[in-house]
Amino acid sequence: MYKSLTVTSIAVLFCFENVCARGYNIKNIGRAVSEAHVINKEKDTQAMLFGKNKTSNGLKALRANDLAKAIKNARKEIQKENNEEQILNNTEVFVVARVADGIITNIDILNTIRFVFFSSRRPFEKKYAKMMVKPVLESLVEDRIRQSIARSQNMDVNTEAQKKIEEIAKNNKLTIKELEDTFKKIGINITIFKNNIASKFVFNAFYQSVRQSITVDPNVVKSEMDKYKENLKHERYKFSEIFFTVKNLTEKQSVKEKADAIVDLLDQGFDFSALVDSVSQANTISRTSENEWVISENIDSDTRVAIRDLKPGQHSKAIEVSGGYKIIKLIDKAMPNKEGLNKAKIRAIVAEVPTPTPKTEDEAISLQMSINTIVEANSVEQFKRTCEVYGFKHMETLITDPNPIQMELINRNKSTGQSGIIRLAEDQPLIALFVISEEVPDAVVPDYKTISDIILNRKTAQEFAKIMKRQRIVNYETVYKDKLNKIID
Repeated sequence: MYKSLTVTSIAVLFCFENVCARGYNIKNIGRAVSEAHVINKEKDTQAMLFGKNKTSNGLKALRANDLAKAIKNARKEIQKENNEEQILNNTEVFVVARVADGIITNIDILNTIRFVFFSSRRPFEKKYAKMMVKPVLESLVEDRIRQSIARSQNMDVNTEAQKKIEEIAKNNKLTIKELEDTFKKIGINITIFKNNIASKFVFNAFYQSVRQSITVDPNVVKSEMDKYKENLKHERYKFSEIFFTVKNLTEKQSVKEKADAIVDLLDQGFDFSALVDSVSQANTISRTSENEWVISENIDSDTRVAIRDLKPGQHSKAIEVSGGYKIIKLIDKAMPNKEGLNKAKIRAIVAEVPTPTPKTEDEAISLQMSINTIVEANSVEQFKRTCEVYGFKHMETLITDPNPIQMELINRNKSTGQSGIIRLAEDQPLIALFVISEEVPDAVVPDYKTISDIILNRKTAQEFAKIMKRQRIVNYETVYKDKLNKIID
């Protein structure tokens, strides 16, 4: 059995805030397209990005021989990396879509899908993988467009990507070779994985360059602080969302079906964050609703109805909104004049649940019974009694600044009414938690710098969304729909 990556390691892969990028030199399958042929003709890229020119001949330069060369190079690169059949099991490499100056292959889609299973700690299952094919493809189309924007900046972040891979390995007490072996066992190509990290770093670097060109008026900050103070009187939410675009009425039903399929995956326990990064079609990486409070009055009516019934950690069904459908996961909730629940002082009881390898059938039954009992605990008394009966180490603790793991356990307990339980790694005991009480402090207005950063992030997101909209107009996509059913056979 391979070693599992921790939740915090998975989360850090897609954190866009702490990246410093300088250069760009992608060598993955999509990059195998004859880029020089395209970029050399793209002399008006910068003008186009900022709306000064609405056409771009360079983006129309992709030819059939470019595709043939891309496929040939892709096969050569994958064979070199994996020798025979370790990752692909002799899977044929074929192009599924052409977008901007790149291509998307079946291996790109497979790699993304397998990582969703991995980060969700789920074994690969074809019936669920098939649900992801179309949403993942559409998200990769958006990603290729964003990469095309960033590529014009001539950046190279291979070094940063390698450092991130090393950090992931270190956090999980693995060598690079052991991490590669772990990925190989579940069908993830380490080279493509690294390049996907690099491409996200590059995109963030361009996003940050847009951010640096924006200024914030002190008067606007003061006005925002006054507004924030007023908003404290309202019920407020922070949430994450997976968005599916509906381009025209004829595809509305099919998009709804895709959204419902993702809801089914979430109901099965798949990781929300992994699906956000893999299938969401949001226009920008700046997820302001994850970091900013949104008052209930500013949320559209259908979303407001859905979100009020959620507890932190829970997700909604597919909600129809302007431009498409979305699935909401509630991150935090604040009552009037109170801070969010994540700021609460949580008194909880935490236990370690060892899971030794049973040697007999009786030991296996006893182990399963003890786990079931702690999982099903629905009161503090039952939780404590279970710990005492089975000899689990446990203690009461006051949590004032929960880390991601603690927050996940707290949210699970709140959303189900039963014990929150999680395994950090294959060779470690389960960690169980039950909330005894919580005290939520009174709300306060953030300081000047915090409000200024909120405004800056918001304005950057708005500007970047405009750039993305213009970029979609001049890019084209060709999706080979007859290939989709061949990806998961």
